[in-house]
Amino acid sequence: MLTSERQIRLLIREILAEYVVPMSYSLKQWKKKKKKEKISNKDYAEKTKGDKWKVVHGKSKGKIGKPINKSAKNLSYAKATRMHTAIELNEKIRDLSFDD
Repeated sequence: MLTSERQIRLLIREILAEYVVPMSYSLKQWKKKKKKEKISNKDYAEKTKGDKWKVVHGKSKGKIGKPINKSAKNLSYAKATRMHTAIELNEKIRDLSFDD
């Protein structure tokens, strides 16, 4: 893979970043709360057992803060983090397949 192509792919991945956010918060509110209270998603999930979560777009213009698909909302914290991890792993595997 050409270096410039790899750089473009890394840039696209960064632009398309996704976040796991509690259903009761917007992405902006959640980032602000995490920064202010210095709390992680995991800590918040343990403190508020039973809350529902969503996986949202992070940097896609026009989609920021919106669920990545219909099934990416009203999830338990464990399911939301598994979905998020699966997305990240899929992107990494795709990147490796283009290295050939």
